[in-house]
Amino acid sequence: MIAAYPQVDKDNHAYLNSLQWVRLAIIDLGQICFPEGFRLTTQKTEDKVYHFIITNQDGIKKYISTLLIQERTAHGVYSPKSLCLISSRPVFSLQQ
Repeated sequence: MIAAYPQVDKDNHAYLNSLQWVRLAIIDLGQICFPEGFRLTTQKTEDKVYHFIITNQDGIKKYISTLLIQERTAHGVYSPKSLCLISSRPVFSLQQ
């Protein structure tokens, strides 16, 4: 993880705890961010969006949208880059 916003928890929302919750979830965060795996390619592929819902043992759900793009490196190959939005509310229509 490179960045999180906000960097400190608000009174009524534990954002950073939510991120830790996802790290501790059964599903590995790497699989959420890179559902197709992490592969370098010589050709650029289309950007893709994935949606996930994970639920912990208490029934608390987290809604995750992942935008997967390809970024050209200095060596002329394309590397996947992922942006994951983790929410406690189902706002998939806004996350497209």
